[in-house]
Amino acid sequence: MQSTVNIIIGLLCFILGILIIMLYNIEKKEKKQGLYFSRFKNAGILLIMLGFTLIIREISK
Repeated sequence: MQSTVNIIIGLLCFILGILIIMLYNIEKKEKKQGLYFSRFKNAGILLIMLGFTLIIREISK
């Protein structure tokens, strides 16, 4: 049960990370770059890495 929850959370983190990076790219095209929007890309990459880590950890068990 715990492994299933970790895999689902990993997939959600991965999807959320991709959506955040897509939002960053949209805001970048509209030239609305500020301190707030410049951190979106880093947050998206961090969530993608977290998602992969959770999934890989549960698969390797």
